[in-house]
Amino acid sequence: MYEAFPGIRLPHPSAHAPAERVPLRADEARALTHRLLMGLDPPANVGAVSDAVLVTHELVTNALRHGGGLASFSVAVEPGMVRVWVSDHSTALPAARPRTEPGEGGYGWLMVCALTHTCGVTVSSRGKTIVVGMPLR
Repeated sequence: MYEAFPGIRLPHPSAHAPAERVPLRADEARALTHRLLMGLDPPANVGAVSDAVLVTHELVTNALRHGGGLASFSVAVEPGMVRVWVSDHSTALPAARPRTEPGEGGYGWLMVCALTHTCGVTVSSRGKTIVVGMPLR
């Protein structure tokens, strides 16, 4: 059993790692991602950790604000990559909103796409799951 940090256990470093409970807030999901990556031996690159934490925060915040709530969250380390899964209760696809005023928000999806190596969305009758992958180095 591979345990990167308390609460996230991976049977193998390339396995999917569901949280023991769905985080209630974005900062909880952010902390899970941070602890996982800093608990690696050696720890992940600081830039990679920052990107993963920022993307995690954005995806979870969007699920809470626009997706009817967070249905599930998980994070896993694969060879050279961290992968994050975020599910919510909305079937609406993420999209960048058009800008009419500076600072009004809506940049999150563009940021997620820019910071991730892979990004996918799966929609079902119960909502959607966004899966992103980012390099560790």
